[in-house]
Amino acid sequence: MDSVLRKIAAVGRWLYREFAAGWPVFLFFMIGFLLLLSIIELVLATFSIEGTAFSKAIIGALLAAKAVL
Repeated sequence: MDSVLRKIAAVGRWLYREFAAGWPVFLFFMIGFLLLLSIIELVLATFSIEGTAFSKAIIGALLAAKAVL
């Protein structure tokens, strides 16, 4: 039982390090992708076309941050 708890604790420490290292990079890409998304949506609004891709911007930021790290 003790070894299982150690493994769980090790995984928790690893996840914490990954999130701590990736958080600033994720925020950078998320802000950039959301700015691009808002510009695209403003251009599309002039032609009365709706476009929503907020979740794609978030997932893209996560993937870009992980690729950079």
